Amino acid sequence: MTISTSLIPMVSPFSVDGTIFTTEMYNQFVEWSAAQLAKDAPDTMPGAMSDRCQALLIAHYYAVTRGQTGFRSYTVFDFSATQDAGTTPYLLEYRQIIDDFQDDISDTTSTGEASGSLRCDASMPEFNLDQTDVPQYFTEG
Repeated sequence: MTISTSLIPMVSPFSVDGTIFTTEMYNQFVEWSAAQLAKDAPDTMPGAMSDRCQALLIAHYYAVTRGQTGFRSYTVFDFSATQDAGTTPYLLEYRQIIDDFQDDISDTTSTGEASGSLRCDASMPEFNLDQTDVPQYFTEG
């Protein structure tokens, strides 16, 4: 993994310029994002995607310091979406990439034996939940 300041403008409108987005902030965000990525990312994630994810996390952390988080609602014609408090588009994209790679892992490790199988208690009439033949204990008449 090689993260540099040149990756930040590729995933966001931000850039490390030394005045507003300082080098000290960037260095701290690199530490935080590396720790988070080590926790979340699968071992099979390619290095380029790890770098992108780390850059997205850095952009998220910077957006949080700028106060660009909070509950938001977007509406465009018939489409509407909400953004939960504490999230940014950068965090949402990060999570989507991590989830996609997690799904790829589960797809390759799946044995496929579950489809078309029956439960072991499927043929136990004692526990039949069919309500059509419920005995009538009380009769009116």
